[in-house]
Amino acid sequence: MSTALRPFVFVLLWSTGYVAGPLALRDTGPFTLLALRFGLAAVGLVVLAVAGRAVWPRDPRALGHLAVAGLLSQAVQFAALYDAITVGVPAAVIAVIVGMMPIATAIAGRYLLGEVLAPLQWVGFGVGFAGVVLVVGSGLAQTAVMHLTPLGVALALVGLAGITAGTVYQKRFCAALDVRSGAAVQTGVAALVMLVLARGVEPMHVVASSSFVAALAWLVVVNSIVTMLLLFLMIRDGEVNRVATTFYLIPPVSAVMTALVLHDRFTPLALAGFVLAAVGVALATRLPRAGHVRRRDRRAGIRWPRRCVNSQLADTERSTWYPRTLRCPTATKEGT
Repeated sequence: MSTALRPFVFVLLWSTGYVAGPLALRDTGPFTLLALRFGLAAVGLVVLAVAGRAVWPRDPRALGHLAVAGLLSQAVQFAALYDAITVGVPAAVIAVIVGMMPIATAIAGRYLLGEVLAPLQWVGFGVGFAGVVLVVGSGLAQTAVMHLTPLGVALALVGLAGITAGTVYQKRFCAALDVRSGAAVQTGVAALVMLVLARGVEPMHVVASSSFVAALAWLVVVNSIVTMLLLFLMIRDGEVNRVATTFYLIPPVSAVMTALVLHDRFTPLALAGFVLAAVGVALATRLPRAGHVRRRDRRAGIRWPRRCVNSQLADTERSTWYPRTLRCPTATKEGT
C-alpha cells in the first residue's frame, strides 16, 4: 500500500469501530468486551508475528516501553471510550472528541520530540478544534437530541489523553521495534488489564447473539489487528503530528456510519462541527515546500546540500518533520 493511501484507509477502517463497538456493548459490559477483543487479537498478532519471523524484544526496558504504550493507547483509551458509550454518549461524538488528538499530539511532539510545525498546520489545528467545540457544545446544550452528559464527556477526554500519550510514547520509545511483535505485546498487556477489571467490577456475562459475534469478530480482526498494525506502521514511518492529523477525518466518517447503522441524531451545529473538522485536516496535513525548508533551516544556521534536500523532499516530504539532526547525515551546522 502506498504511503499516500495509508491515512485514508486507516480512517475508513478505524471509523468502523465506532459502529461495531456500540453494537457489541448491547450484549456485554465494556471491560468484558475489551478483555475478549484484546485477548483474541493478541493471539492473532502472535500468530502473525511468529509466521512472519518477527524480531521479539529481549531487553526488559523495551518490553516495559511496549507495555506502557499498550496501556495508554489501548487499555486506557478504549476502557474510557466504551464506558462513555455505556452512559449514553453517541459514538460519533466520542469520535469528534478523540479528534482533538492532533492538537494535543502536536504540542507534545513539539516539546518532547523536537518536531517542527508550520504556521498553516496550527491554523488547521485551530479549525479542527473549533469543530470539536461545536459538536460537544451543541450536544451538552441539547441533551434531548444527543444525550451528552458531563460524565460522558469526561470519560471521552480520558480516552483522548490515553491515545495521545500512547502515540507520543510509541514514537519516542518504541519506533525502532518490530511492529508485529510490538503490537502483540501491547495488545496482550491490555488484555490482561481488561480481564482483571472485568473480573473485579463486572459479572462477565455475554449474550452470544449473532450481532455480538459479528461485531466482536470485526473489532478483533479489523480494528485490533489490521488497523492497529497500520497505525504502528504510520507512526514508525512518518512523524507523529501527521499521523495524528488523519484523526480529523474520523468524526465526519463516523457520523455518517453511525447515522446509517445506529440511527444517531445530531444538531445542525454538530453537523457544522463535523465539516469544520474535515476542513482542519485539509489544512493541517499540508507540508512545506523545499524552498520553505531551506529558508527555515538557513535562519537556524543549518546548511543543506542541495541533493539531500531535493531527494528527501521527493520521498513524500516526511523527512522535513523529523528533528534536523535526523534528516540528512550530510547536513552541517554553520561554523562547525
